[in-house]
Amino acid sequence: MEAWNNWRLGNPYTMPDLSGANLTGANLSGANLRWADLRQADLRSAFLRKANLIGADLRRALLERSNLIAANLIGANLRGAFLEGANLIGADLSGANLRRAKLGWADLRKARNLSVKQLSKEVMLNGAELDPDLIDKLKKLYPHLCESLRTKKGKYPTQHCRHCTT
Repeated sequence: MEAWNNWRLGNPYTMPDLSGANLTGANLSGANLRWADLRQADLRSAFLRKANLIGADLRRALLERSNLIAANLIGANLRGAFLEGANLIGADLSGANLRRAKLGWADLRKARNLSVKQLSKEVMLNGAELDPDLIDKLKKLYPHLCESLRTKKGKYPTQHCRHCTT
């Protein structure tokens, strides 16, 4: 990882093309993937803890069960990305495009700069875990999105999460 990050420091304007790459289970923790083209890359079960993914193109990337704890996803394009079961605790999602992203069973607790607006863009949240304040906002503005969220104890409610019952 050190060699890659050193190369990135020496080539800051290069946009690495890793589109379609098979990086299943790869340890990319701390990797500088800023502005990288990762469209349709297979990153299932990859370790991307504290990775720099600022402005990365992750459209339709496979990120199921990936570890994205504290990853920097500012301005990343995650349109149509598959993030089922991904761990995004503490990830910075400021300005990230989550339209049509599949976030089923993803852990988004303490995700930074995650807005209700981002989650209202045709995002699939089945069983996702969110912070209570975000759930409350979703409940008020987009109650249909709150119907399938996981409760704090991990139980999957039949109709509504405990925050969304009326």
